[in-house]
Amino acid sequence: MECPVCGTDLPKQVPKYSPEIAEFPCTRCGPFEIEELAFKLLTAKKNLYQGPILSHAIRKMHRRNKRPLLTYALVERLLEEEHLPTAFEQSDLLLEWIGEQSHVVGAKVDIPGGYALETTIGAADNRGLRHHQGKPRA
Repeated sequence: MECPVCGTDLPKQVPKYSPEIAEFPCTRCGPFEIEELAFKLLTAKKNLYQGPILSHAIRKMHRRNKRPLLTYALVERLLEEEHLPTAFEQSDLLLEWIGEQSHVVGAKVDIPGGYALETTIGAADNRGLRHHQGKPRA
């Protein structure tokens, strides 16, 4: 099964809490719950930037809620009003994330693989996050 927001393959079967709400344990978006009507809206309205925009919005919601609930009205509002951050805003978000991960100023911070950082800073995909490991390039 795929995440209805970003299309990422889900690691396990999606449990149903009730007939109207399901939980999605997405590695890219972070865990979230979604109402049935919002799910139908997402599957009906697909465009290139919808997934990255909503994934980023869900990651931002994680700062306030452990498991955001996507309602029809919320998804509709996010699709109309949200956008991906500019390159400048993404660099600020990256520095903020590094600061949150570092326990001591100047300490080494490991950048994890996967999608969490990509959606935290609002990158459309991971191409902008690639970094060279090992020997420095000449």
